Amino acid sequence: IGFSTPLYLCRKKLSMYACVTKVIPEADVNDPFKISGCILFFHFSSSLYITIEKFQLETNEMSAYESCNSIWSIIINKQ
Repeated sequence: IGFSTPLYLCRKKLSMYACVTKVIPEADVNDPFKISGCILFFHFSSSLYITIEKFQLETNEMSAYESCNSIWSIIINKQ
């Protein structure tokens, strides 16, 4: 894949988004009203371990603001 193709650029943007937010989205092409994915939580004690929290939202039942708040609630309650 060339460095300037749309697919390459999309992968790089998604990678940067996941690194910054620790949210990894999963696309469902069959249901455009579903947002799902997982959130990574890094824990530092005597050693590093990671927990994964999966989420799934039906966006046709809530606003974009409510969707965002739902994801942030998961992040805040898990820390």
